[in-house]
Amino acid sequence: MQNIQSMVFKIMLILLLSTATFSSTAKSQDYPQQMINADSLFAQKKYTQSYILYDSIYNIGKLSSPSMLLKMAYIREGLGDYTMALYFLYDYYIQTSDELALEKMESLASAKSLSGYEYSDKEYFLSVYHDYYNEILILLGAISILFFAGVVYQKFRHHRKPVSNYVLLAIFSLALLYVLNVGMGFQEAIVIHQNTYVMDSPSSAGNVIDIIGKGHKIIIDGSKDVWYKINWNDQEVFVKKKNVLPVKSW
Repeated sequence: MQNIQSMVFKIMLILLLSTATFSSTAKSQDYPQQMINADSLFAQKKYTQSYILYDSIYNIGKLSSPSMLLKMAYIREGLGDYTMALYFLYDYYIQTSDELALEKMESLASAKSLSGYEYSDKEYFLSVYHDYYNEILILLGAISILFFAGVVYQKFRHHRKPVSNYVLLAIFSLALLYVLNVGMGFQEAIVIHQNTYVMDSPSSAGNVIDIIGKGHKIIIDGSKDVWYKINWNDQEVFVKKKNVLPVKSW
């Protein structure tokens, strides 16, 4: 039994170290020459020109760094585009869990009377969960394997069926399944168009519940055709996908 536990522990340790190494390598990777050019232009205060390059890197190259996102948010806010400034700030927060970004978003949203930016301990817990999602997944999997090995060992070596091991195996297995099912969590989005219609059904023939402006942050509960299902003022409602920009998931 000790040999099995030792082997499982070593596998778990290797997986955790591999995940940490991969994450570190991914975050420290060099960006292309385009990034260097964009940073140079930003340093020269040629913000519009630098933003064009940053935008290309972000949307076409699908690359980003916390520093780049802050610069993009700074540029958009300077141009009066608070919606995209909030978008990039939120993407920055997802990558870094920097609480200063929360304060900045709350301040900007409050000045524009926008909803969806009120943060609590729940949001902080979710950010920690997403930061360590892979580690949590590996840990729950390793513990489940450990208890499964213990159950098998006790049954075939000692012909015993300890109830406690079965209960613990069930608990950790269910926790693992739950994390796998929930995944990285919910998807959020920011309204990008003024006069966005909030409907009571996923149809243009439905009733208009509200008309909202750009900048509000919403949680996407599902989708149907060209519609997103959201919760607005404690009501299950729908908005057209073209009117919102999903934030990169955690």
